[in-house]
Amino acid sequence: MSEIDSLNEKYAKNMLIFLLKYPGGVMHKDLTAVVKNPYTRDKLLKSFTLENLVEISVDTRGGKKYNIKLTDKGVFVAKLLKVVDAAVSTRTDAYEMYTVEKERYIQTKVSEILSMVNANENKEKVAMHMYELAYILVSSPECTLSEDTIDKIEVLITKAQKKYSAKLFRAPSLIQTILYDINGFMESETYEQYSVYFNAFSRYARTAINKYMELWNRIQK
Repeated sequence: MSEIDSLNEKYAKNMLIFLLKYPGGVMHKDLTAVVKNPYTRDKLLKSFTLENLVEISVDTRGGKKYNIKLTDKGVFVAKLLKVVDAAVSTRTDAYEMYTVEKERYIQTKVSEILSMVNANENKEKVAMHMYELAYILVSSPECTLSEDTIDKIEVLITKAQKKYSAKLFRAPSLIQTILYDINGFMESETYEQYSVYFNAFSRYARTAINKYMELWNRIQK
């Protein structure tokens, strides 16, 4: 499947998660709750429609009204974004607790994937979950990971590569690159350096979620 380019746009995630709350759809004016700028809103809707994430129907009774709702594909993408967003979002105002919560979730995810590897799970499923891990890692790169967590991730990568050889759709190499760049990001001292890493993280996030969906579609067939 083609990449979902619209996910790289500002407010894309917020609008999809908003639409997820209303299975029957919303009126066009309701979207101002998430995106106030009409140009940005319409640009996103056009992209979502082209990528089959939303469908727009017109009701001409009592004047022309537009109903906007997620397609099945859009529901899947929005649910994935919501799950990941909830996993890495802060549960408290204390930054330290935020870091602990995120790291705990990452360790749980790593253990889950490692169990799949040890059980000789289908390579597509293993790679899909590794791309999910990559997305989680890159979602909040400013949260420092402990050496223990990094060691667990590296053990997972080594075991997965050994078990499946080069059949994991480059998921392990993406995770390694993210870990390397997070370290560089934390050592950055200038705006230009931060900017380079943030642009890279944006690309990694888009790659991860698109590869996740590609593999999910393979598994469903």
